[in-house]
Amino acid sequence: GMIALGVPISLVGQALRIVPKNALGMLMYGSMARGDSTADSDLDLLALVAHASAGKVSGRISLSVYTAQQLATARATLFGV
Repeated sequence: GMIALGVPISLVGQALRIVPKNALGMLMYGSMARGDSTADSDLDLLALVAHASAGKVSGRISLSVYTAQQLATARATLFGV
């Protein structure tokens, strides 16, 4: 089945298994967020955390993990250099 924004429920379950338990917030971006995903699209997620940790890829889930400081300075993020 599908849930809001056209995200397959199976991907939601996979995402919940890899999202850090201490995540302060989550952001979905990419084709699923835009609404132009295909059957093969991955689910791009960004987790906001208090302490830096590595991102993860699991199946069709791509999880980026950033602290507020990393996002504020846009250093070592998807959004800056």
